[in-house]
Amino acid sequence: MEHNIPNIILYNSAPLMNLLGNLKKSNQQELSDLFGRYSGNIIYFVSENDPLNKAASGVPGSIYPGKIIIIKNGKEHDITGFLTKEEQDFIRQHTLDLNKIYVAQKKVQTDTTKKLIGLELLRAKFLKSGGRLSASEEIYLDASEALILTQGMSKTLQIEIDDIKKMYREAKKDSDKLWTDTLKTADSIGSTLHQGEVLDSLNGGGATEPIVRIEPKEEYEQKISELSSIQQEYNELIGQIQSSTNKQVETDQELARQIGG
Repeated sequence: MEHNIPNIILYNSAPLMNLLGNLKKSNQQELSDLFGRYSGNIIYFVSENDPLNKAASGVPGSIYPGKIIIIKNGKEHDITGFLTKEEQDFIRQHTLDLNKIYVAQKKVQTDTTKKLIGLELLRAKFLKSGGRLSASEEIYLDASEALILTQGMSKTLQIEIDDIKKMYREAKKDSDKLWTDTLKTADSIGSTLHQGEVLDSLNGGGATEPIVRIEPKEEYEQKISELSSIQQEYNELIGQIQSSTNKQVETDQELARQIGG
């Protein structure tokens, strides 16, 4: 993170800190500053039954600065648990888009910087023609800068939101599969039971369809909806700023002439 490595992948790694670590406040602040500076991606792959991560996740203050993905392989902490073909395929499946995301974000940053440089050139043009900025020119430049920055933030956010939405949609499919697998397993174990008796047994153990499939899917769908709302707010803000700059140009013919020239 200190060297801003764009993609960091960890396997059954401990949290960076928690209350058991007894870190000094200066060390905690140093880590906090590091999190703020780092702009890459961090993914923790964790074995399903890793006892160390299970214990650490229950300790207050445990920090995993990234996305945690559980590998449902029934394995514990041993690093060899990641070396079979199944685990490697799973990891590849969940890291394919990392470089695409990084490249897309860097492109947005580059485009935003170019637009800001262009705006500074326009500011210099205004100053050269009039000696100082008029009220209309100041309003236009300020609004244009806000528009450029907001558009950049919105595009960067959209890249991240699309990635998170993809994760939630995959989780919805996993919930369907988990319920199907649960029924198959229950049927195979209770082969002498009728379907209704199998379901009653599952319900008695808390493995109901609402708990295993319906409620998780509703939660994931709610998260997707919340992400869409966030992006919509940015779109509305961009529209408002764009409208403000357009009106300023429409009401000031000299400003329109300089921008067009």
